[in-house]
Parts: sequence; structure tokens; C-alpha cells
Amino acid sequence: MRKRFTLSVILLLLHVSILSANAFGASLFNKANAPHQMLLFLLKKTNIPHDRTKKTILKETQKEWLRKPMEERWEMKVGQYESEREAFMRAFEALGYVKGHDPKYKSYTGAVVMGATLPRVLKRLNYLLKLLKQGIRIEKIYFLSGQRPLDPKVDILPPGTLVAHDTSSHQTEVEMMVWVYNQMDFAPYLGDAQPIIIDSSMKMNADGVFVRPITDDTIEELRKTQPMKKGRYLVISNWPYATYQGKVFKSKFDILQKDKKPMYAIETVGEDAVPSLPIEIYLDTIARDIYANTAR
Repeated sequence: MRKRFTLSVILLLLHVSILSANAFGASLFNKANAPHQMLLFLLKKTNIPHDRTKKTILKETQKEWLRKPMEERWEMKVGQYESEREAFMRAFEALGYVKGHDPKYKSYTGAVVMGATLPRVLKRLNYLLKLLKQGIRIEKIYFLSGQRPLDPKVDILPPGTLVAHDTSSHQTEVEMMVWVYNQMDFAPYLGDAQPIIIDSSMKMNADGVFVRPITDDTIEELRKTQPMKKGRYLVISNWPYATYQGKVFKSKFDILQKDKKPMYAIETVGEDAVPSLPIEIYLDTIARDIYANTAR
């Protein structure tokens, strides 16, 4: 009886956690900097040593969950935790990394579409088009991308979408985003307006190797090259990546707030996580989110 009661309490707490996450987004630490119970669960499941402080959790997850330097998500070794996928997914959902969010308002100063591999760019632009069809008004569209060379293993269209994929017209992520946009019917909603392109260059790392721009780089390039007027902005991504990207975007633009009066209202929106997404990619994303919450 006691075991059944304990299990019922755990399930009730998990249900409350999921409702809270869906309403307010991911909260890895509370106001007292205590880690969420589901974060502690993930740390235990993956054998991460810690003393329940942000400092040690940041240090250890950066070592154990974060993918290797220059390694892309699709290159990660995955499958280690699949036998316990159901338990991991309950924790991810409770922390707000599974269910997407839709816009709260009907009018926005701008919408920022985050760059990605071709399938995810297609999902994000389809989501943007859906919002416009629903009557949501957006003054300007921004593409945050860069000179990442396309990878034929992942930058491919799902069967039956758009037209035959001719890569001869685009070799980089930013060129691909523009190509996808031009294949879609945005004209009835945006007229002749074209997206503002943020094309971040490759950068040289400490080893003298050119690497692709990351989220921070594209947002910094936006700040430097495109003065954005005061207003309400959407950041369009998809879960689980949106949680981290939204926090980075907000932290960058918080710097521009004047006299503690917000100049920018940042709202991150997008679709649910793909059901088959590997557990290791969730953990990598959470490690980045912990960094965004702790080290900035």
C-alpha cells in the first residue's frame, strides 16, 4: 500500500510539473537556485555527480551531456538510453522540452526564423506561414543563418515536400533558407516584402579551423547590422531547441533595455519536438540551457 501511495504521489507531482512547464516554459532551477526534481532525475539516470548547486551541475553537464566541439547533432553517438525512453520523455516533458508554444498576440513588430538543417527550416517556415494564414500580423521577417556548408546526409527534403531539391542553387544554410522561402506561397500575406537576411560568416576556432556560426553569433550579427525598432518579436524555432535559443536571444537583447524599461518583448514559439528525437540530443540541449541560465 505504501509503495502504491508513493508512486501515486510521484505521478501527481509529475502531472503538475508538466502542466507548469506547458504554461510557463522550462524552469531548470527555482528562484532559490534549487534544481527541478526532474532535472535531478535526469542527472541520476545519467550518473552525473553533483552537489545540487548550479555550479557543479553546469560543470558536469557541460562535460557529459554537451556534444563534442565541432560535432553536429546528427553526428552524435545516440541510443545509450533508449531502453528507458518513456521515463526520460516524461522528464523532458515536465521540464518543458517537448511541447511547443503558439503566439499570445495577434500583431508583432517582427519574427525571427532561426537557421537549421533543411527539414527543420521547412518546419519553421511552414509554421510561420500557418501563423500568417491565421491572421497574425508580422511587420518584418528576419532569417538568422550563416555560411554553414550544407551536409548531404541531413540537408535533404522529406519525400513529397516542395519541389525536387536542386542543390546547385544553394551551397550554404542561408542560401537554402532563401530557396525554401521562395518555394512557398508567402506573397498573399507579405506582398513583395522579402525577409531580412542575417548571413553570419564562418569563424576560426583556437585550433585554426573554420567552424560554422552558432546561435550567439547570428544574434550578435543581427544586433550589429539591423537596428530593430522597439516592439514585440517572435523567435520561431521548434522544441526542444527553442528553449535554449529563446533564452540566448532574450539575454542578448536585454543588454539594449534602457532605464529598466523593456524595449523588446521576446516570445519564442514553434512546433513540438519530433517524437523520434534521440535522448542524447535532448540532454545536449538541456546542457546548453543550463549554461544560458547560469553562465551569462
